[in-house]
Formats: sequence, structure tokens, C-alpha cells
Amino acid sequence: MQSIPAFLLERQPTLVCSDDPSRIGAMHHPDPAPISVSAPRLPDVTGGVSHETVRRALIQVATGESLDAIEATLRGDVVLCWRLMRYIASSNFGMLVPIDSMRCALVIVGLRRLARWLKLLLSCAPDVTPVSQRLNASAAMRGRLLQLIGAEYFDGQDLDNLFMVGAFSMLPDLLMQPMSQALEALALPDGVADALMSRQGRFGALLNLADAMQAGPEDEVHRLCEELSLSGAALARACRRAAAPMGGRVEASPMPEVST
Repeated sequence: MQSIPAFLLERQPTLVCSDDPSRIGAMHHPDPAPISVSAPRLPDVTGGVSHETVRRALIQVATGESLDAIEATLRGDVVLCWRLMRYIASSNFGMLVPIDSMRCALVIVGLRRLARWLKLLLSCAPDVTPVSQRLNASAAMRGRLLQLIGAEYFDGQDLDNLFMVGAFSMLPDLLMQPMSQALEALALPDGVADALMSRQGRFGALLNLADAMQAGPEDEVHRLCEELSLSGAALARACRRAAAPMGGRVEASPMPEVST
């Protein structure tokens, strides 16, 4: 990987979740405490979800598809991801640690409880409007874009953090409420919260770049690319991949240096 600028170096402690589907609902911990879980319920929040996406996720759970496939489906609807994070925060899961990825959220909830919660959403949550659907697609693409750009500097859990930073950065537009209100009940890692609230911290510069790409001016995009030592070719390549249909998880992989 490319050498990391100094302002991106500070790491945060993270919760490490098992990738083994047989351990869904558990987490790696030297002395796990008993978890008392209440029945699924929906916090009183705004923001419709795609019923089509919810049905697809339910089918995937019922047919035993992989955790990767279920995660990819949920990540296509950012409001659905946010609602899942709210559900975890509002229920008595006994979890006091930040949730730093959708994979981690799925591990904590467990597939059986996830299916019950998704069925409840179908009956209680409004379906998305066409405008919300377009915003949702833009938010998911922004999350993937930050992952792809961030693969130049980060790997592992940091790339999952970057998806959350990019996707959740559009929550004020999706939910029609201030960012502080959208995040107040979520247990997010400090680096993610710092980027979303103040465009600071380890991921702030990448989110600033995404903002500049959307709103301009072009000179600011060039300045931020220079600050990140990111070539124009690498940025264009990340944009093309982010706009493609969502596939598997983004892995850290060095991009070849191309003169521009």
C-alpha cells in the first residue's frame, strides 16, 4: 500500500466480530458477559426503507445465503443500515462498545433476530419514495467510493469504517434532520463520529474530498488530492468502480502509480 500521511495514522480500538456464520450473535471476548435481549421493536424514527431490499434480505436469511451476501444487500439501503444500528442501540444487547461495520451489526443481532426485525419493518416502516431511493443509492455509492479511495491508505476494519463515514454522511438529506440528531443514539467509533460531525480525525480528509467532488470547486478537489498524494487516475478509477453495481467487500490493494 501507499505510505500513509501522518494525519491518517492514529488508530482506534475496535470490536472484532466473528466471520463464522455459526457464531452469529457472538463476539470475540476473553470473558463474554450474558446478553439479555428484548423483543424486536422499532424506535420512533423517520426514514422509509426499501421494502424490496427488506424482502431480498429475508429470502437470503431463509435460504441460508452467506453473511457477505446479506451484508451487501443491506448496504444498498443506507437508511436500513441506520435503522439496524438504532435497533441495536435501543435494545438491551448489553453492548457498550462501538459498532464499526455492518458485518459487526449482523454478528451482534444474529440471523434469527434479524429476520424477525426485518418482518417487523415490512409491516411498520414506510416504503421509500423515488426521491429517497435516489438519495439512498447516492449514499451507498459514496460509502463505496470512500472505501475504494481509502484502500490506498487503510485496510481491514478501517475500510468498513470508511463505508459508514461515506454512507452516513448523507443522513441529514435522507432523514431530513441534523447530523447530531441522526447520530445521537448510535454507538460509532470515534474516528467515524469525528469525520461525520466535524470532518476531522483519521477519515475527515477523505470525506472532505467526497464533499468537494460533489459540490466543488474543482481547485479544492485538486488540493485535497495533493494532500492525500492521490493521483487523478486513481481517483477516476475509484469513481468508476463505485458507480458499478455493488459487489463483494472492498479489500486493500495498492493501485499502480499513474502520472497525470
